[in-house]
This record gives sequence, structure tokens and C-alpha cells, in this order.
Amino acid sequence: MSVADNEGVITRERMAGIYRLSAYFLAVLTTEIPGIIVITTMFVTISYWPANLMPTVTNVIGHWLTILLFAFACQVLIHLAVAALRARFTNVDQISVQLNQVQR
Repeated sequence: MSVADNEGVITRERMAGIYRLSAYFLAVLTTEIPGIIVITTMFVTISYWPANLMPTVTNVIGHWLTILLFAFACQVLIHLAVAALRARFTNVDQISVQLNQVQR
């Protein structure tokens, strides 16, 4: 399920004042954390030893945490970029109608 699938629901619930967009954004990112951890762990497990890196516990954990940090940062940046692009190409007339509905 992606953000585009929920767009109608998000818009309706925001108009009703149920929650802010930042709460939805944090909820989406939070639900993706387990998947990011699993995929990163599988990647490090498969690629660390064939790359002939130092096989000590501290180096493996340090490498895993570094890759995990980059994965989280990329996930946030991708969500922000998609949101910015969608806002950029949204119809200006539609925004003014939505603002009028919010002001009522």
C-alpha cells in the first residue's frame, strides 16, 4: 500500500481535522522500519564476507549500522522528494479550492 492509494482518505481526514500531515508522514516511515531493517540485514549478511572485509564482530556491526543509517536517510529523502514533486505539479486551482474549504 502506498501513499498514492490513500490520497483520498488522507485528504478527507485532514479536512476533518483528524490529524496533521506530519503525523501521517511519521506513521508511514515508522511502518517501513521493520522492512528496512530486514533488507539491510540480508544485504550485509550476503555482501560483507565476499567483499573480504575484516571479519570481527565490531566491524560487522559497525558496517551494518552504517548501511542501516544510510537506508533510513534515503527512505526519508525519497518520501520528501515525492511529496515535493506532487506539490509542485498539483493544479493551482485545486489548491485554492482546498484552502477555501479549510478556512470555512
